[in-house]
Amino acid sequence: MTNGTYYFRVRAVDNSGLTSDWSDVVDIQVEIPAVNIPWWAYIIIGGGFLLIVAIVVVIVVIRKRKVVSTR
Repeated sequence: MTNGTYYFRVRAVDNSGLTSDWSDVVDIQVEIPAVNIPWWAYIIIGGGFLLIVAIVVVIVVIRKRKVVSTR
C-alpha cells in the first residue's frame, strides 16, 4: 500500500448465500516512513559497488591474458 487513507467495510456470507448487513466503515491511515540515508552513505555504497565491478573486470582481463599467452 502507498501512503494515504483506506476505507474498509465487510459483510458475512454463509454457506446458503445469505448475507449480513454491511459493517460500519473503518478508515485506516497508512504512513510509510521515508528512509533518510545521509549523502555520504550513497557515496560509500556506490563506491563499493564500483570497486567490486572494477575487481571483476580486472580478474576477467587477467584470466583472458593467461589463456591467450598459454596457446
